[in-house]
Amino acid sequence: MHDDRTSLNLLPDAAAQRLLGLAADGVAPEAPLIALIERLERPDAQAWLADCLALEPLSIIAGPVRGQLADLTPLEDLQRLKRRSKRLLAASAAQPDRLRAALGYFLAVGLALARHGQLISSRPRPIVNASIVDLASALPPAWAAALEAAIQPPPAA
Repeated sequence: MHDDRTSLNLLPDAAAQRLLGLAADGVAPEAPLIALIERLERPDAQAWLADCLALEPLSIIAGPVRGQLADLTPLEDLQRLKRRSKRLLAASAAQPDRLRAALGYFLAVGLALARHGQLISSRPRPIVNASIVDLASALPPAWAAALEAAIQPPPAA
């Protein structure tokens, strides 16, 4: 018996479109990013993001108002967030922890680029840019705006 359900057919339409766009650009999205985007497409995403910011390791970048990012996070804190998120992703089998770790990792990398002009990932810049664009498209507007500068070309010297 033939089952024509592919993994792409099982994804929500918006996620499938993003994956197809990445594939067309020759960029393979990472599994944690795909799972994170699917989580962000749920109706309770705003509340989930606020909950994530209240927990480690993301509390490093929490703003003074629940559910808001801090206006400025020192680069050292973003590097620490990235390291802690990678450790959590590697150590936990629980999906909520893995999603929170993926969010922390991608936000740390994106905010380091956007706010400090520093690439804190060993991934090539085109892959980082594609991941940030993809993540930003699934985030609420205020969060997406915080990442916007990460994908802008540097000013001409």
